[in-house]
Amino acid sequence: MLIKVMFMIRLRAILLIATLSCITACEFKVNVSEKNELKGAGIKFQIPMETSAADTSEHKLSYESKRFKAQTDGDKLWIDDASYGSLNHGDIVDFYEYPTIKVNGEIRSTQGD
Repeated sequence: MLIKVMFMIRLRAILLIATLSCITACEFKVNVSEKNELKGAGIKFQIPMETSAADTSEHKLSYESKRFKAQTDGDKLWIDDASYGSLNHGDIVDFYEYPTIKVNGEIRSTQGD
C-alpha cells in the first residue's frame, strides 16, 4: 500500500512538472491593434475593449461602458442622450478615440436635435 501511495505522489509530481514545462514553453500572441466591432441596424460600432453591456439586433445597436453610452436605430446616433446626427446603412462609428467620435473617418459632434 505504501509503495502504491509513493508511486501516485511521484506520478502527480511528474505530471505537474510536465504541465509547467509545457506552459512555460508555449508562446502566446495577441493582436491588440484590431478594433472590436458591434454590428446592428445596418451600422457598425468600433469600440474599445471596455464593454460593460451591448445589445445588437436588426433594428437597433447599443453599447454602454463606464465612460459613455451609445445607441442607434440605424437612422440617428445618440451618445449620452445627445444627438450626433443621422446615420446611413453601412456607416462605421469609431469610438476608439473617445471623446472624439468619428463616423466613416470624419469627426462628428453633437447636432442639437
